[in-house]
Amino acid sequence: MVFTQNFLSHEKKCERKTIATLKTTLELNEELLNFYFNLYEKQSNDSERDISLQDLSILIIHIKIIKTLNCLSGLLKRGHYCECQSIQRDVFELIYLSEYLMKNPEKVEPWFKGEQIKHGHVANNLDLPIEIRQLFGLMCDYTHPNIHGAKGNLILGHADYQIYFKEVPEFHKATANALIIQQISFMYTSMNLFFKYFQKHNNFNSDDGKQIEKIKNKWGKKVNSWVKSNSNPDHEIFPILWK
Repeated sequence: MVFTQNFLSHEKKCERKTIATLKTTLELNEELLNFYFNLYEKQSNDSERDISLQDLSILIIHIKIIKTLNCLSGLLKRGHYCECQSIQRDVFELIYLSEYLMKNPEKVEPWFKGEQIKHGHVANNLDLPIEIRQLFGLMCDYTHPNIHGAKGNLILGHADYQIYFKEVPEFHKATANALIIQQISFMYTSMNLFFKYFQKHNNFNSDDGKQIEKIKNKWGKKVNSWVKSNSNPDHEIFPILWK
């Protein structure tokens, strides 16, 4: 019980420090998540028409994205950075899978029946730029059972070259900030994709479109500016893709 209590105590410390240090960014993340869910709710509650298999598939994918984003916020606040980066890859793959199915309706039924569509095929079909492919490769390092995903729990003492293990979560401002900015970027990309696809059903109003444009204008430059000034290969901070 001692380890469990110690672990939970450090989680609470991380959460307090994260909320105090990254309050504005966390509030933006929550604001966007709520707006994204509102868009989803408007579309999923449309009961006046027969829903196509393609639309149903896109809805299924995007509710998983929304729920995963919400789970990621909890991990981030509690200092679980490696785990957060691993699960962010799921969001990344789901975003481009949804775009793939939007553009390839003939692939919807096979996917719905259980056919696996690998990300490499999706990337080639969508002709994703090299930056996005490289980003996916970096994210895989935190998911696959290799040293890149595990070394976040190792500390090498510079003075005596002793190896220490991080047995409990610890707050790290630069990493936490990078991950929340990354998450906001993914959320915006996914939300914008969802909005553009379902505009055809006229369940969104003009204020929804204005809000998305406002988010892009207000935060897009700020996010990209932050990335340029904070990118640090030593911390393996990911590049941000703000469409």
